[in-house]
Amino acid sequence: MLKVRILNESGLEQALYGFALSFRKPDVDPETWWTPEKVAKTKIIALKNASRDGGHNKFLEHMIVWLSVTTTLEHHKQLDTYRIGVSKQSQSTMHTLSAVPLHCDHLDLDSSEFRSSADYEIYKEYLKMLDKQAPRTKSKALPQAYKQEREIVLSYKVLRHMIRQRHNHKLPEWQKFLHDVVAGLKTPEYLGEDILKLL
Repeated sequence: MLKVRILNESGLEQALYGFALSFRKPDVDPETWWTPEKVAKTKIIALKNASRDGGHNKFLEHMIVWLSVTTTLEHHKQLDTYRIGVSKQSQSTMHTLSAVPLHCDHLDLDSSEFRSSADYEIYKEYLKMLDKQAPRTKSKALPQAYKQEREIVLSYKVLRHMIRQRHNHKLPEWQKFLHDVVAGLKTPEYLGEDILKLL
């Protein structure tokens, strides 16, 4: 079961300021130049450029989102393919696994996903055996269905790439992840119309 919460979102005004710098003449005072009218005009131009990759939308790198993502290790490994412009912190499997017994509720795996009830019982026995092992062994032998919470920090630009590359991925967690993140954003329109149409 995937859970996504937006912890914080920041950087729109700073991104717009940086975007508009291309047009500020050197002899103009920044304090008097950056007026509410200039901000409004810059928003319109930035929105038109949001879909223009290749350097025209680099201001999206300054729009940052902090997420809490609880998902399987399998999905976290997929998320780990995005390294540039992304930072992560996670629950420690070594510490948390020694604090409570490992059981099926820690996994995103249902008995109906097994070929037979006997197979599911064997799996539950495996978890009991695993729970008796040393913390490092337990951590190394965790099933891919183990759920872990991570804090993930990424930019709108990275999110654009994720959506383009993963919107129709065969791992169903991707669609839910992308939908939930975009649904919670303050200004999703800055991802660009081309990207929003994919969801």
